[in-house]
Amino acid sequence: MRSTIRLGKIFGIPVGINSSWFLVIVLITFLLHSEFSLQFPRWNAGQTWVLAGMTGLLIFGSVLAHELAHSVVATTRGIPVRGITLFVFGGVSNIGHDARRPWVEFIIAVAGPLLSIVLGGILMGVYWLTSNWNNSVYIVALTLGLTNLALGVFNLLPGFPLDGGRVLRAIIWGISGNYRLATDVSARIGQGLAVFFIAGSVSWFLLTGEALRLWPVLIGLFLFSAATSAIRELRQRDRYRGVTAKQVADAGCVVVDSAVLVSEVVERHVLGQSQTCFIVSDRGVPTGVVHIQTIRAMPKELWGANTMGQSMTAMDSLPQVEPDTSVADLVDVFEDDDPPTAVLLASGGDIVGAVTQIEIDRYMKTRQDLGM
Repeated sequence: MRSTIRLGKIFGIPVGINSSWFLVIVLITFLLHSEFSLQFPRWNAGQTWVLAGMTGLLIFGSVLAHELAHSVVATTRGIPVRGITLFVFGGVSNIGHDARRPWVEFIIAVAGPLLSIVLGGILMGVYWLTSNWNNSVYIVALTLGLTNLALGVFNLLPGFPLDGGRVLRAIIWGISGNYRLATDVSARIGQGLAVFFIAGSVSWFLLTGEALRLWPVLIGLFLFSAATSAIRELRQRDRYRGVTAKQVADAGCVVVDSAVLVSEVVERHVLGQSQTCFIVSDRGVPTGVVHIQTIRAMPKELWGANTMGQSMTAMDSLPQVEPDTSVADLVDVFEDDDPPTAVLLASGGDIVGAVTQIEIDRYMKTRQDLGM
């Protein structure tokens, strides 16, 4: 997410907060202060504000724990996690790619709600044990306990992108063997849940006149947008069906010698042949890649001084895939927060080509123009 402040790493997973988080933490603190003032009328304002602020932070700590459960399970199954971001609607784990098997999808999805429900049960136990104490422990335990239980149960609702929607997708996927069908069904249910939240919230507001009743409208809009994006992505991936990395690369990169000047490549290949990707070779051995974006970023006065070897990105710093890899998998790589300049195609230990997002887009545009 944009406007994200990085806080550090937990279990090697980057954690950050989006700027929208500050809005909701202020709102939660304000609401908790009002409640705690009623619970502890003898406390001064400073005490209740501090307790409300600390409880608000602990609530987001619960959200972070929920997301960490997803992320840790994902990493144990070999799926990279780019980070966790806390924002206005809670938190999101930026997992590198979807699970390749339904049971892996299931355990990753269920891990968060399961941890939240367990934490909620433990905290409700603390509340029960301390309910007769004349201090703040019981009210904080009650607040956090109910929050974790609500977080766990809400996320188990069977609509994408909620965890319950992912659990449903895993079950349908496992039974039918059809990932596309499973995603479509769970996303459609997610859209339905979103409409229910919006309609219910508006109706509640019209009956009570209380503006806070409209809060679920924002949640509903967020859920509807995410579910719709999943359906749109599904249709986009349908376009990639049957298209391999080798097919796309054949329409893209050309081999040039490392000693050739950038200006010569621009004149001969970029202007003359509209090429955008170049594999740099040193004595017949591929050593790096130069993309048109690199040339564009270079001052024009340096084109006649820099060689392609000086301008390249080294091969060993770029990801490699088999030529038969699906283009859908390549798109996942290029959608990373720090996308590579190119992805190399390797067969039997030899580099046989390279592909960039531009080549993918151009190839797919040509297919579309031809009605394929």
